[in-house]
Formats: sequence, C-alpha cells, structure tokens
Amino acid sequence: MREDNEATAAHSGSIVLAVRPIEADAFRPYGDVVRRGEPQSANDGFALKRDGQFPFASAHLPGPEAATLTVSAFAVEERPEPVLIAGVERHPHSPQAFMPLDEGKAMILVACPREDGGIDEGTLAAFVTEPGEGFVYKPGIWHSGVTGYGGPARFVAVQWTGSDADCVTRDLDRTVRITVTS
Repeated sequence: MREDNEATAAHSGSIVLAVRPIEADAFRPYGDVVRRGEPQSANDGFALKRDGQFPFASAHLPGPEAATLTVSAFAVEERPEPVLIAGVERHPHSPQAFMPLDEGKAMILVACPREDGGIDEGTLAAFVTEPGEGFVYKPGIWHSGVTGYGGPARFVAVQWTGSDADCVTRDLDRTVRITVTS
C-alpha cells in the first residue's frame, strides 16, 4: 500500500476530494461512527475509564488460523498538504474500529468495494472526526491509513487478526488529493 506525499497534485488524472465532517448518515455505507464515552470512576476510584460501544461481530477468517481479537495503539501524525493518497487497504472478512485516546482528530479516505472486490472510485470519500469520535469500518471497505488532522492524534484500534487473506493492499489507479477546508 502506498500513501505518497511525493506524488504531485498536478498529476494528470488525479482525483480531488474535499474532506468533510464524519456524520453517521454520510459514513453509513462505509461503517459506523462511534463516540468515546464520558469518564467513569473505576477500580474503587483509582481509575477513570471511557467505554466505547462497537457494533463488532466475530470474524470468520479464511484458512486454518483462528481469529484473534487484537487491540493496537496508534500515534498518528498529520500529513503535510497537499494530502495525497496513492494506496489503500481492506479487511474483507472483519470490521476494524478506531477510538481516540486523546482530543486529536483523524482524517480518512474510504471507498466501497465493487462486486469483484476492486475499488469503486465513485464511492471515494474523505472524512474528518471531531474530538471524541471514532469509527468502525465495515468488512471489505477500502481505506487509507489513519492520519492526524490539525495535529497528531492517538487511537486504539480493535480488529480480528490471524489470516493474511484478511489484509489486502492495493495501489490506486489514480492518486487521490484531499483538499482541506476550514
């Protein structure tokens, strides 16, 4: 998967998308928007926790490997402008969730798959979260790597792992240039 800021925005045939706020209705074709819960006292008052509820079914990954629910921490940086995306990935058999650990924002590029599993360029969209918002990609949704928006951000990611067949990467036919508007 290439995510390339060295490609030129003047590249003929590039796709230009404006980033927009992530809202449940607009994001529904790609997955679900989730909010980090309010702080709650835990562990006899010695801890604060914030729950996030994910619509997350178990995965049935292809092959003999058992699926393992994996939790990862991501520290992401903001990409320099122009934001150029040249490659994407997808998880055909499982969802993938991202929940913020701080007040940072995320920017993502998403696309629905065609019936043959390829990238449906007509569904390409770029979204930005607000502080406290996360998202869950539906199985099979093409997406860029998460990047910070307006600065660095930290996220916890939750996904089923255990099969190489559930992480597919692909270069885009045309570089996508995401325009950032205030």
